Amino acid sequence: MSYVSPEMRAKFDEITGRYPRRQAAVIPLLHLVQEAHGSLPAEAQREVAEYLGIPAVKVQEVVSFYSMFTEKPRGRHHLMVCRTLSCALGGCQEVSATVERVLGIRHGQVTADGMFSVEEVECLAACDMGPVMQVGDTLHGHLDAGKTEALIEELKKR
Repeated sequence: MSYVSPEMRAKFDEITGRYPRRQAAVIPLLHLVQEAHGSLPAEAQREVAEYLGIPAVKVQEVVSFYSMFTEKPRGRHHLMVCRTLSCALGGCQEVSATVERVLGIRHGQVTADGMFSVEEVECLAACDMGPVMQVGDTLHGHLDAGKTEALIEELKKR
């Protein structure tokens, strides 16, 4: 299976044309591939690296560093619970426990229906709102068990 179709390659060409060095486009290219396929397995990373003319390990370094990228498929609603100090002091353990109890899954897992996945992540850069959870591109702050459960119920309706 090829992760980079001819149509996607055309988008790659357009994006890399905006940068003085091709390899500077690695993050937007990875976003495109992940959006199309749901994850970035090793083969997808290799194809991006070949296109950019860089070693595959350089692409893997980017994928493993940023929490927005994943090598495994995620649920339709991916819940990222911040676990760093500010959120820990605010009660992120309660948020994580609520997610696990309500959804019946643990950190790194996906629900059987593919609707939800959960991941504990390092800093989401919203220390003033802790504890926080990011769902897709939306940040939810000042969470507790009740707010977390209500958010999950709302997501189930979508």
